[in-house]
Parts: sequence; C-alpha cells; structure tokens
Amino acid sequence: MGKYKIEYEYNGKNDYAVVEAEGVADAHETFLIDYADIDPEINGISPYTVYDEIQAERIRQVKEEGYSKEHDDKFVHGDLAIAAAVYACPGVEKIIWPFDNPPKLKDDRSNLIRAAALIVAEIERLERKK
Repeated sequence: MGKYKIEYEYNGKNDYAVVEAEGVADAHETFLIDYADIDPEINGISPYTVYDEIQAERIRQVKEEGYSKEHDDKFVHGDLAIAAAVYACPGVEKIIWPFDNPPKLKDDRSNLIRAAALIVAEIERLERKK
C-alpha cells in the first residue's frame, strides 16, 4: 500500500487528492470512486452513472419481472448470457433468443444496460453453483 497524489480540475481550479492504494491504476480507480461526488464528470468520466443504471435494471428485473435467483437458477446452458447477447446485438433474436416470451427491445443504450444486467444475473447464477 502506498500514497498517490491524484491531480484533477474542479470548477476551473486545479486540485489534488492523496489516495492510498496498491498501485497507480488502483489509485486512479479509488479516486474516481471516492471523489465522484465532488464532480461526477471528472475528466469526462462519470463512473457511477452506467454502473448505477445496470444495478437498477438488475433490481427491476428481480422486482418487476420476477427474475429472482430461484428463477435464474433454472437456466443451466448460458441462457441468460444468450439473452444478453440479443440485447447487445439486436437483430439476432429470431436466431438465438432462448425464452418463450419475446425480448423487450428498446433503444441501443437501454438494450446494452439490459444486456449488462443479464450478464450480472448469469455471473450471480454461476457463483451460486460453486
């Protein structure tokens, strides 16, 4: 563990933060996480927005659609990952969609958020199998 000085600009003024981390890359990541509330667009990076949307979509899938861990554990052949591929690459749904109900495709960005949430669901399912 070491201390790293991370310089940034906020409201037109240069500033810095000292971050404890195991390396430079880790220090930058820690800075983005710890200081995102100062300015969510530091260096044009908004670290929470997309992650929060993916998490919110995963929660929506569970609460509104009923896709609980018990539901997801029924799939054993990568069906959730295949569904994610459909959301990530619209146009292939007629070829590879693994479920009886049709996908609920929206705009490209929303589809990618849904794809990422499905990937999270598949990772969670695999973790439970261990």
